[in-house]
Order: sequence, then C-alpha cells, then structure tokens
Amino acid sequence: MDIWAYLTEQKILGNTLLQFIYFILILFATYLVGKIVLAIFRARLQKLEESSKSNLVQAILESLKSFTAPVLFIVAVYFGFQVLTMSPEALSGIKKGIVAALTFLITLFFARIFGSLLEHIHESMNEEEAERYSAHLIPLFNKVGKFLIVTLGVLIMLGNSGYNVFSLIAGLSVGGIALAMAARETIAHLFGGLSIFMDKVFKEGDYILLEPPIGTWGVIKKIGMRSTRVLTKYETTVIMPNSSFANGLVNNISAFGKRRLYKNKMVLSADNEPGKVEKAVDIIRAVVDAHELTDDPDVHFYRFTPFGFQIRVQFWVVDFKKYYDVCHEVNIEILNKLDTQGVRLAYPLESLPGHMNGS
Repeated sequence: MDIWAYLTEQKILGNTLLQFIYFILILFATYLVGKIVLAIFRARLQKLEESSKSNLVQAILESLKSFTAPVLFIVAVYFGFQVLTMSPEALSGIKKGIVAALTFLITLFFARIFGSLLEHIHESMNEEEAERYSAHLIPLFNKVGKFLIVTLGVLIMLGNSGYNVFSLIAGLSVGGIALAMAARETIAHLFGGLSIFMDKVFKEGDYILLEPPIGTWGVIKKIGMRSTRVLTKYETTVIMPNSSFANGLVNNISAFGKRRLYKNKMVLSADNEPGKVEKAVDIIRAVVDAHELTDDPDVHFYRFTPFGFQIRVQFWVVDFKKYYDVCHEVNIEILNKLDTQGVRLAYPLESLPGHMNGS
C-alpha cells in the first residue's frame, strides 16, 4: 500500500511516478504490438512482392517496409504522452512536433515513390525511347519533382506549426523578383540547361567540338542545371555555363556517329604528263584505301586550273578522335609516294586559292 501511495503521490515534472510507468508501458506495449503487426505486414508484403512482376509495385512495397517502423514509433509516442499531465502549450507543441515528423516521413515516402515511378517509366521504354529521353528528361523530372514534393511537405509542416503559409509565399514572391534581377545570369544558365534537356542538343557521352579559345573536341561528362562538364582530349575538365550552348552554335560530332568527313583539293603541276596525272590519282586512292581508319575514298581528276591539274580528294575518318592523326599520316604517305613516282605538285603552294583546305 505504501508503494502504491508513493507511486501515486511522488511527482517529477508535475507527473506522478505511476504516470511515467504508464508512459513507458504504453511505449513498450506499442513496440511489441508493432513488432507483431510489422511481422504480419511484412509477410503479406513479401507474398505480394513475390506475386507481382512489376518493379514499381515492388518498390512501393519496399518503401512501405522501411517506413512502417518509424510511423509506429511516432504513434506510440503520441499515445504515451496522453497519460502525462502537461500544460496545454507543451501538449500543443508535442502534437505539432509529432505531426511534423509524420509529415516529414510521408514526404520522404512520396519522394521515393516518385523516383521509383520514373524508373519504372524508363524501364518500360523501348531502347530508342530510353536513348532519347532517359539521359535528358528523366533526370530533370526526377530532380524537379522531388524538389516540389519536398517543398510542399515543408509548407504543410510550417502551416501545421502555426505559420501563415500564404503570407510566406507572398513574401517569397516579392523577394523572388528582387533575387531574379540580381541573379539574371544564373537564371539564364538555368534556362539554358532546360533548353539542352528539352531540345536534346546533346547528352552525356556525346562528343562535341568546342569553340575557340578552347578549340578542340571534348566528351560531355555531366549536364547540370547551371553548367555542363566537358572532358577535353587533353584530359582536362572544362566547366561551361549552359547559356553558352543555348545562345551559341553547338557542333555535336556524335549526332552523326563517329565518322568525320575529310575534303581536300590537291593541284599537280601543269608540266606533269597525262600518264603521271592518272598515276597520281591511283596512288592517292590506294593510300587512302589502305589506311585502316579511312572509308569510302573518293579521288578524281576534277578540273584544269591556271596552276595545273586539280585532284579532288575526299574520304571518311571512321574515328573522329583520331581525325588529325589520320589526315597527317595519309598526307605524308601521299607526298612520299608522289615524290617516288616523280609527280610534282603545283608551285608556289601558297598562291593556290582553296588549296589544302581540309575540313
């Protein structure tokens, strides 16, 4: 009897020891019941997961497994505080905290489900559609969608906490106008990134030609909302603002595969005999055809010029990353072969309009 009186009369922080015991028992009982319910729930989910062939359904069930235990704990805390004597202000604050925690968990749950939904859409696409959209729109939708879900969750939590959400949104709108004026270049980069995604100018893994002063080719490593990272052939990383792509010319080499066309005009001296001109055409065609990285050689005696006989040389370099190396090797071999056969080029070379203009 004395123990009962001690438990009912002895108080700590305005609550008797018996109330604290009830609080602990509620937490413990909820924990045990939660364990049982969670075991049954997970067993049912396991059967549904095994019977379902949809990756989306499996992702939803897996998310439910992860969020069940935290939700049960929050519910236990809520019912446990009901047996404690607290001021209305403290009890209101605890309720707001519990609601905020539940809102936070629900927000994370829907953000994860949204990501799983996009992944399911990606998997359901055929190879052509996946190549067209996955590298551009799906990552963008994933980031923007999760941002909007989290923003909505934060606004709900603030509203439940007593803040005037509409006044906050109005204030942010006014502040947003001032921020937009101050950060118009950043906004231009963001819209440039959106333009890259929507117009599919290039995707990660594509090779592009960079304009001077860089003046070389590079591979797209990562497309961000503000900037794009390009790895050049010199193994350096160039970070370029997206607005430079949106407002400028983009030479996407990968858009037409890995091949790159070489075109040239070679002029033989006018004192070469007709037989040597024909021999020169055969030599050039043979040199181009013999190189392992060239394809579709097109070599012809094109026309007469005041300086001599013009030979049109055209072929494809099958690996554009080695374009200049191939051009160098082919031209050196042509020079050596022509010199061996005594075929003379027109002189002076500098005076020939359009001569040796590779592209």
